[in-house]
This record gives sequence, structure tokens and C-alpha cells, in this order.
Amino acid sequence: MTEDEPLVEWLRAHARNGETLVEATGPSYTWVGRMSVATGLPTVIGWSFHEVQQRRGYSDTIDARVAAVESLYRVADDESAMRVLATYRPDYVVVGTVERALGDPAAIAGLADLRGARCGVPIR
Repeated sequence: MTEDEPLVEWLRAHARNGETLVEATGPSYTWVGRMSVATGLPTVIGWSFHEVQQRRGYSDTIDARVAAVESLYRVADDESAMRVLATYRPDYVVVGTVERALGDPAAIAGLADLRGARCGVPIR
């Protein structure tokens, strides 16, 4: 059992079809994107290299999503975080082992304090 298994099970039990999530981005072919894979829920960005391979004409859009998600988990700025959330409108913000490993503790702590946001549960 991994430390993220309770979060996966919670999402499987509570998330509805078509709802989206945001989770940390990082090196392709690693555990980034694991919540989307484990639950079937769409994520803001999965493995960026895979996305570029499959969507060759959209590399600028993919790069923008990667940068936005990186800033969400790595920059402690409430206004910036709210802009990312308003732009991509995820239903869930994932904070698990990968986010803690790749993110900045202050940025992650700030996510829980955003108006309407609770990490691992609906942000609406």
C-alpha cells in the first residue's frame, strides 16, 4: 500500500465522471500523473513529453500548462495560484507524496488556505 492509496480511493468514491484534477508535473515516465491514471479522471497536464508526442502542434499550450502547474505547487503566491485554478478550473487539487516531493512546502501549505480550496477534496 502506498501513502497515496487513501487519496486514490477517496477520489474513486467521490469524484464524478468528467470532473478534473490538478496534480504535480515533473519528469515523464515517473509517478507524476498517477492520480489521473489510477482514477481515470482527466488532469490539467500529464507526462509532458507524451503530450508533446501525441499533440505535436500544441507544444506551446502544453508548455503553458506545465509552467502553470509547476507554479501552483512551487510558488507561494495566492494570486498566482487563484489564476491557475481559474484558468484550468480543476475540481480537485491533489496534494500527495509526489506533490510534497516536487513542490515547495510554503506553496503547498498555501493551497489549503485558498478560498474554497481543500487539498484532496472538491475546490468548489
